[in-house]
Amino acid sequence: MNLKEYIEEIDRQFRTGIAREHSYRPALQQLFSSMLPHLTVTNEPARKSSRSPFCTPLYQQPLPRTTNILA
Repeated sequence: MNLKEYIEEIDRQFRTGIAREHSYRPALQQLFSSMLPHLTVTNEPARKSSRSPFCTPLYQQPLPRTTNILA
């Protein structure tokens, strides 16, 4: 997915009139996955302590960290 396709999908969801925050997340996951192929992006990963990330990219190569994207 490229940026143009992402914006088109977000617009399509928005025009339904019933889309909420979670409606847009699959498109964001697809965008991240296509732009960052060396990562595995998980939508709605398990909660970690007091944080609740909506998307966590995991490095496919062994690295000592992950990066959480918080809502």
